[in-house]
Amino acid sequence: MKSLRDRDWRPASGLALDPEVAEGEDEGQILRRLTRVALGVRDSHAAQADYQQWLCRLEMEGVPIGQKYHTPQHFADTIFLAARTMQCHDEDDRRCALSGLGIPSRFAMLFDGVPLGGTSLHGRHGTVEVVNFSGVSPHTGRLHAWLAAHLVLASGHGGRETAASIMGELRAAPLSMTPRDLQSSLCCVGGDGAVCRGGVGRKSRPGTSAAEYVWEFAHPELGDLDDEQPMVAFQGMQQRLADSSRLWWGL
Repeated sequence: MKSLRDRDWRPASGLALDPEVAEGEDEGQILRRLTRVALGVRDSHAAQADYQQWLCRLEMEGVPIGQKYHTPQHFADTIFLAARTMQCHDEDDRRCALSGLGIPSRFAMLFDGVPLGGTSLHGRHGTVEVVNFSGVSPHTGRLHAWLAAHLVLASGHGGRETAASIMGELRAAPLSMTPRDLQSSLCCVGGDGAVCRGGVGRKSRPGTSAAEYVWEFAHPELGDLDDEQPMVAFQGMQQRLADSSRLWWGL
């Protein structure tokens, strides 16, 4: 797990055998059972302590659960690995060629900061930057959105610092995007008024321009954006997005 958290993707050595596994019960089967319990707890939005409570219920019902991997740390590791696995599958899908075109779909990127430590917009424990992608699925041929990555900003919350942290996350595993990937596939960068410049109508609170900086980093061949010509327009944007969503669902 330490290797994975440090972005070192070499396979680890095999797991130690559980000496308390019941006769006739496969340890791999028990580990899969514990993994399903952990994922079920997370899917139901339950607390970490509920993982051990569910294991106690299974044991009371006579279901073999062994004597290992019952700790909160194993629960956290399971969720971490599951999230990394989903990231890898989503990135594989993004790189798959569309059957009608023979090339991968272009994708749009949307990002925003989420405060930690409660529902307040001014969380005392920092923020996590959430990055979403939107593109055409190679399986269904429909436009869909997915959570691509999340990160804690490395240095400050300014526009350039935010953009640099996001670009670093895109270049790191499991996304591993190259400058060529971004130049050929990234077609739009967006966000709310906190990360977009917003145009002449928002002179008093223009935002950090992080979205514009990400675009400049991804497409240096297009040059710098003009301060008077932002790449997004806020007037009517929500209504156009709603109309677009209804159009796609109607296809």
